[in-house]
Amino acid sequence: MRSILLAFVTVLLTFSLQAQNSIQKQSMVCLLDMTHLNNNNDSRLFACKQILIATGASFVVRKSIGDASQYGAILFSSDILNGTFNSSQRDSITNYVSNGGVVITSNVKDPDFYDLFGISDYTSTQNNYFLNWDTDSNPDLFTYFDDPLEKEIQLGRTDYPEVIYSRHYDLDGATPLAYFENDQSKPAVIRHEYGQGKLYAFGLSLRDVSLRCMLNYDYNAERTFSNGFEPGADVFPLFIRSILAKEIDNFVWKHTSPANSYNTVMVTHDVDSRTGMDTMKYFAMEELKRGIRANYNITTRYFADSAMSDFYVENHPEVQQLLSYNQIISSHSVGHFYDFHEFPLGPSGLTPFNYTPFYDGNSTNNGYVMPEVEVSKNILEANHGVSIKTFRSGHLRFPDKLANALEAQNYQFESSLSTNDLMYSFPFPLKENRSFSGRTTSVYEISMTLSDVYNANGFESYNYHEGVTDWVKATKQYEYNYSPVTLLIHPNRIWKVDAMKLYLDYLSEKNMILDMETYGNFWKKREQLRFWSEPQGDGTTVITIPDDQFPLDPFLSFGVHGTENNGKVIVKRESGQVLDFTSENVHPRNHILVYQPTFAVGNEIVKKESDEINFYPNPASPGGQITIDKAFDSGIELSMYNLSGQLVYSKPFYAGSMVRTSLPADLNPGVYVISISGSDRNYTKKVLITH
Repeated sequence: MRSILLAFVTVLLTFSLQAQNSIQKQSMVCLLDMTHLNNNNDSRLFACKQILIATGASFVVRKSIGDASQYGAILFSSDILNGTFNSSQRDSITNYVSNGGVVITSNVKDPDFYDLFGISDYTSTQNNYFLNWDTDSNPDLFTYFDDPLEKEIQLGRTDYPEVIYSRHYDLDGATPLAYFENDQSKPAVIRHEYGQGKLYAFGLSLRDVSLRCMLNYDYNAERTFSNGFEPGADVFPLFIRSILAKEIDNFVWKHTSPANSYNTVMVTHDVDSRTGMDTMKYFAMEELKRGIRANYNITTRYFADSAMSDFYVENHPEVQQLLSYNQIISSHSVGHFYDFHEFPLGPSGLTPFNYTPFYDGNSTNNGYVMPEVEVSKNILEANHGVSIKTFRSGHLRFPDKLANALEAQNYQFESSLSTNDLMYSFPFPLKENRSFSGRTTSVYEISMTLSDVYNANGFESYNYHEGVTDWVKATKQYEYNYSPVTLLIHPNRIWKVDAMKLYLDYLSEKNMILDMETYGNFWKKREQLRFWSEPQGDGTTVITIPDDQFPLDPFLSFGVHGTENNGKVIVKRESGQVLDFTSENVHPRNHILVYQPTFAVGNEIVKKESDEINFYPNPASPGGQITIDKAFDSGIELSMYNLSGQLVYSKPFYAGSMVRTSLPADLNPGVYVISISGSDRNYTKKVLITH
């Protein structure tokens, strides 16, 4: 009898888990890997993965229609060609949609699928230069499209005889959402309702509006190179996120900026001249005062030629001083060569004694990619006791073998490409050999958005206000899409400190200022995080994070479609523990941000609570004591984080005990966040550490 009862309970538990998994899967997306179906390389799969990563959707990759049909939406990784699917697979797709499933694909070419997608034919060309979104046709799908540069995007330079392949559809029931060339006889993106489900089809390859742009093979479709707003590739993940929000109940995604910030701003400095060495400390002093960490990209010039002097040799102390101001040192190559993009890969293992490139006024002799990244890294690490993780090339040149060399030398981040030039603003892993078929490397691109380089009227002491106006405008445009912005300002003139201060003063509390490595690490942790969500009958949304995902990044946050009036949001561990997240509306967007309060910005509730306690002394010193002027009725945990979100110190206190503790003696100067948890609510306060 006992064995029968045990078997019965096991069956009930199994059924319960299966039902629960079914509900969870309906909130998720499946990326259908079609490489084996169309005999493709993995470039189309990579492109669709990066699009879904940018959307923040919880997704899995599957190869079979049967597996994919268990999820709320399916994104096809490749085109629907004649023969891609057999009749059985086609029937499975039709049944999936009929029963409420959502399909998103590019390039429907198989006539057997025309009825399902509501089309009767298509016409292909390489002469469509513009795509115009019909934002009035279905406003829910165009939440992010509030700028003319989003409503019309360019697919290639108009003076090129051919650009990417595209095809417009002849409609037979489908609804057009975009047109090529603003011509209503050329539907470019369509939506079709079939049974209880929905289908979306693009008249172009998603690879051509994502990976092609990341590789910078995009037919020069960008409308500006820098200091502007160019969302030509960004609009596709933003549009697909809106599709998922429309079609999946209480859709949840991973936010693209830490906590409840609207975007992340990264300040960087390329130190590639003697004057830059002389004046960079004034920038670092201002950044320390503001609690900002910036990347100082150092050119390690140990020789002189027709281009530059050996300015690094006599300036080791000045570079070392950056560390005392809590700044980050990165590599800006050895030679800062204008023709770096033409260099071959070259050998590894060279040193300053046997790597002797020389620019003669026309071209560089004996210059190679590998030693430019390796020798500069080794010099900086040996001389300054740091770990070099980020590279930016001189003149933003990008040789085909750069990713290969960076990965071989254990770099983590790269920043030589222009956001505007790529038309894509989010981080992504570089491809080996800058090739569609190249292996995906471990090096992530964090592209440059704004800079003090202006070719027309220049960026000078008498007109820098005009440049700052451009920076602020572009930052606000990217902020509306929760996109990061990277500022490059050469620290070679003291008056540029004023330009930087003016820009920073224009930023709002919703712009979080981080260094590239902190944001890059946030992005990689965000990419790896797994979760699922479940809408409840009372309007509540429960977000569940598996236990193996802990400890969580304190920057982690979510977006949830719908406003707070639709019900509350609960975030919990898979084992059941409810986590400390709070939420706020985003006006006029129909979604909320759900975030951990430790690094919240511009939040009045968090501010009010923090004002109820004080730490003293503040500023404090490394190794010194701090005391909190509040007694707690319950045990608490005091945690101290640097502005990179890294836990640097923690200590528990019993109920009723005085909260007094000695800080670590090895703390670097800068701003830290102290968080107190475990009491009736959380408290957060910033403290300044000085020598």
